[in-house]
Amino acid sequence: MVIAEEKFISKTKAILAFVLALFFSSQLQAQDNKDKEFFNSGLKKAQAGQMDGAIADFTESINAAENKLGIDPKKLPEGFKPPADSKLSQAYYFRGVAKSATGDQIGAIADLGRATKFDKNFGDAYLLRGQLYNNQHSYQDAQENLDIAVKLLPNNYDAWFNFGVANFNLDKDEMAIGNFTTAIKIKATDVQAYIERSKCYMSTEKYTEALADINKAILIDSRNSEAYLCRGIVQRYLENYDFAIADYTKAIINDAKNAVAYYNRGIVYSKMDEHQKAIQDFSNAIELYPEDDQSYLNRGIELLILDKKDDACADIKRAADLGNEAAIKNRIKICSN
Repeated sequence: MVIAEEKFISKTKAILAFVLALFFSSQLQAQDNKDKEFFNSGLKKAQAGQMDGAIADFTESINAAENKLGIDPKKLPEGFKPPADSKLSQAYYFRGVAKSATGDQIGAIADLGRATKFDKNFGDAYLLRGQLYNNQHSYQDAQENLDIAVKLLPNNYDAWFNFGVANFNLDKDEMAIGNFTTAIKIKATDVQAYIERSKCYMSTEKYTEALADINKAILIDSRNSEAYLCRGIVQRYLENYDFAIADYTKAIINDAKNAVAYYNRGIVYSKMDEHQKAIQDFSNAIELYPEDDQSYLNRGIELLILDKKDDACADIKRAADLGNEAAIKNRIKICSN
């Protein structure tokens, strides 16, 4: 009996050891898959529009992935590259996407930067980071990210379009024209690329080319307010004032809140000595955008022309208070007497 009991106890211990081994193995496997589980959960929540929940899940995925790899993200080894099956770079990318959707562009930019640290060829991360830098008016940072994006994503319209936006705002007009031209080759029916390329042509005083692009944009979308606004500007540069007025009016008809169209139409009315109409347009621009110092200044000048000095000086003072340098410089000279 003793021998039989010893055999039973020995067998029981072996079974227990096997069960414990299975338990700890399953625990380790669960821990090993935690980054993927949270990542997939984050994707589902993001697709459902639950961005805060998605951010929380992507954060858990990132923490699990970094723990599994045994790395400190603040002390990343030079040239470190996660295993091919790691969700680390994607988790940072999608957390950046979710943060961007909630309006946290600074946090999104930081996450997208981490995504590219873990994956140097993550074209979508460079692209979105460049777009966000454009939104922040950090055009040099945008240009640097988008320069990489267009190399990694040579057939991506958004990459070339945003690259053009960055270069245009850096006064690299010819480069921007090339960027928008490539974007148009990829997507020939997109109105905005024609509009932006026309602005580059205007900047380089190539008004014929600018007009051709705007006409193409209007042909594609005959209700695009910005396209009519841009064509009005080209017509003003060409001193075709009646055509300019017609285009600004169409811009306003298609978008009654287009303060820039009112302002520009006011400029043309002034050139045509239609001062009362100019005053009305500058007033409309101010109503839509009360901080528009240039509209205050121009309305003040129109009022001076009509010998309404008190009203004129009130407008010029307001323009000066808003920081308009011309108003600050000339206010005392104009309104002192």
